[in-house]
Amino acid sequence: MQNPQDGWIPLGRAVFRFGIAGTKASATSEPSAGADLFSIEAFEQSNDCDGVSKVAYEPELSTVEYLTELLRKSADASKVEIDREGGRFLFAFTLSGGGAACHGGPPWAILREPDESLELNPRLEALLNNSGLASDYEAPYAGFAKIGVDEAAEGAGQSEGVRFATGLVWRRFMLLAFDRAVKVRRVKLFARWPSTNDDFQELPSDIWPFLDVLDWEHGVARDIQGALYSSIHVADSDDDAPSISDEPTAPAYHLKIRQAVRELWPTGDMPASTKERNAAIDDWFREKGQRGPSEKTISRALK
Repeated sequence: MQNPQDGWIPLGRAVFRFGIAGTKASATSEPSAGADLFSIEAFEQSNDCDGVSKVAYEPELSTVEYLTELLRKSADASKVEIDREGGRFLFAFTLSGGGAACHGGPPWAILREPDESLELNPRLEALLNNSGLASDYEAPYAGFAKIGVDEAAEGAGQSEGVRFATGLVWRRFMLLAFDRAVKVRRVKLFARWPSTNDDFQELPSDIWPFLDVLDWEHGVARDIQGALYSSIHVADSDDDAPSISDEPTAPAYHLKIRQAVRELWPTGDMPASTKERNAAIDDWFREKGQRGPSEKTISRALK
């Protein structure tokens, strides 16, 4: 089975490279001075009088320094670091009672909803909540320190601030910048598809908006038809990363085949004859000046 090639970056870490300024993937044009991507002025600049979006307007790609400071202020942290190589946000807090606390990790892990189903062992919970000497049975846990109400509230506030800051920077800045890099083909996407045992295929850029990323860490996404794409990697288009596949077996052709079926048989009355069905789909492609897919590709697309 084919391995990822040199120069390919796992999906999660790729956002840190191509979603922050200072890379070749700066897929933006200069906005008007002082424009805010999310201001009314920016919206008016990005849409014409009929409300149609104009691709010409793109916000300036944010620098790591700007995003670091935005994280720090939004989380009310004493210090923040963006680890671009490791794909992590790191937050440091000065505690009101002295000392320091650290939070951090990949954005998708920080933003993951806590598992409310987890319950603390009742005996250990009682031990942590009560004062006094531990029994012989409880001696291994005697090193645990009680956390007061104030300390617990302070820790919860820090966690909430970290989640808010992470969501702001990850979703509002880095992911949008990465989406633009894909849209203008500054980067290439590769994935194992249609199964985890298949070799890598290059994904067309126009399929990216239709993918729902299920696992940023391992690069797993699902399209609107429910098909899974695994081990997604990203390469800089300016590098010499080879294209894996531009054949009609690529995902874009499967989507087009399904579109052809919807247009040819909107009520679902597709011919019972496979040969007749495939001929009609082939004609649909040829009318659009495109090469028709093979019978095998049609069968796989309509599974």
